[in-house]
Amino acid sequence: MDFGISTTNQGDWVVMAVSGEVDMATGPALRDNLLSVLAAGTHRIVLDLSAITFMDSSGLGALLGSQRRARLLEGEIRLAAPSERVVEILRLTNLDRVFDVHPTVAAATGVDEDVLREPEAS
Repeated sequence: MDFGISTTNQGDWVVMAVSGEVDMATGPALRDNLLSVLAAGTHRIVLDLSAITFMDSSGLGALLGSQRRARLLEGEIRLAAPSERVVEILRLTNLDRVFDVHPTVAAATGVDEDVLREPEAS
């Protein structure tokens, strides 16, 4: 799968959906995209990792460096929907303690999924 990033706005958050492999070749592009969003004045970013097929230390470095910059700007980067493989990497490196990791983009942005559903008839 080719590496790609798409960006959308959801409320106060910029959601960046990342797909493919994040490695030595693509990690710098991820970092550059994150830093560009931060430099443009958006300091609340959710990374949708649901389509990541592989991540190595270069990808983790891009995430960590961008999180440091976000915090300097009094912002944050949240991770959403990582695969079990990525969750395991985050746990092994203790980065699960650095990032807020959420099961869905909606959970990461604070949108209550239940609010979006119609109430059940009783």
